[in-house]
Amino acid sequence: MEFCDRDYSDIDMVGLSRQIASIQDVFDALGYAENIKVAVATGKRQLQFYRECTHRDASAHYFIHPDDHVDIFINTFRMDHDISLKTRV
Repeated sequence: MEFCDRDYSDIDMVGLSRQIASIQDVFDALGYAENIKVAVATGKRQLQFYRECTHRDASAHYFIHPDDHVDIFINTFRMDHDISLKTRV
């Protein structure tokens, strides 16, 4: 479907502030580095993890581009509107 065609360079996820250490551990184990500037700039309301491209062949399936990253919104999911997660189980 043409109307759905677009490049996706990131994944957006959510978590709670009490889970920050566990989130960092998971992404570290997966080989991602944290962009600490995002945590500092947002007062830890958002975390960002990235992984450098290790593929030499640009046609390789599922390759990770240097600009691919994962954004983790903490306590509140922020996009076009805010969804508070603090009171959800």
